[in-house]
Amino acid sequence: MNRRKRLLGKAGGKVEKPNAPIDIQMRDAKLAKVKHLEIHEADVEDDDGSMPIKPKRLSKALRVAQKQAEVAGSDTESEDEPALKKGRAISLSNLNEEESDVDEDEEEVDFDPNDVVVDKDVEKDLEKFLEPGEGGTIYDLIRQKIIEKNNPNLIPLGAPQDSNIPPEAIRLYNEVGNILSRYRTGKIPIAFKNLGTLNNWEQLIEYTHPESWTAAALLYATKMFVSNQKPHRCQRFLNTYLLPRLRDEIAAHKKLSPHLYECVFKSCFRPSAFYKGIVLPLAESGSCTLTESVIIGSVILKRHIPAIHSCAAIYRLACMKTNNFASGLYFMQVLLRKKYALPYQVVDKLVEFFTQ
Repeated sequence: MNRRKRLLGKAGGKVEKPNAPIDIQMRDAKLAKVKHLEIHEADVEDDDGSMPIKPKRLSKALRVAQKQAEVAGSDTESEDEPALKKGRAISLSNLNEEESDVDEDEEEVDFDPNDVVVDKDVEKDLEKFLEPGEGGTIYDLIRQKIIEKNNPNLIPLGAPQDSNIPPEAIRLYNEVGNILSRYRTGKIPIAFKNLGTLNNWEQLIEYTHPESWTAAALLYATKMFVSNQKPHRCQRFLNTYLLPRLRDEIAAHKKLSPHLYECVFKSCFRPSAFYKGIVLPLAESGSCTLTESVIIGSVILKRHIPAIHSCAAIYRLACMKTNNFASGLYFMQVLLRKKYALPYQVVDKLVEFFTQ
């Protein structure tokens, strides 16, 4: 029984009994039904053609009219303000006429330069700026400083020697040097990580005693300077601290430890600093041994170095004139074995070098 009720509940609406015969129902089904438009009394026009105002709009209009009447009755209001508040339009010609009237009323002001009084201190400062002194005008000095700052050839390598270093910084970097003298692996002091960003890093690094660093500490320092510092600072570090350590290691053990050999590998990530800081100074020294040349040359053969830096190094090696140039010849041989596409200037220099 309940199932029957559920089915009946899902059924459509009830069928009502028709009130007309079947022929009339069929005729009405074929014809379209006419829809009667509902006309509201509010939309019907009056006899004079005006639309009646709805009650909501009427109340709003009455409030606006009351406000305008209150403003119109005030004594402080000018004659033009009611016209603006009632929505009257003002033509551009009227505005132009008003502006012309205002311009006519303005009085001309006479300016006499003699009436201006200049302070004596200001006049003296102006004379210092304009009149040249011993070192020129102030403008010339400022211009010279800007040119020195923007000149790429003037590279400041460290701070001046007379800079004052606090004793706390000296004690700090002495302690850092003690840590680096027994460093194997692990974390590095933050003071050493920020060392390369300082202007006087060369003075501060001397307080850490780089000659007593372990090979692992030197490897970390090489990675830090190669990856984070500018090329000229990296070149200075490689030439001043890494190259003497490499030569001492090779002289003592006839080979390099894995950490120092990796230092040479990492320095190749800065090709210009590598050539200017290690290869060319070795060739120019005149005391480079064959063992040093073979070890550094093996790194050049294994590493991929951009051709432009290698071609520049070949040109510099061909221009050198030293007593003992065996190391320079070996470096040149290693670079030529890499089969770079050499520019014409380098080819001409090589031909001139080998024909001498």
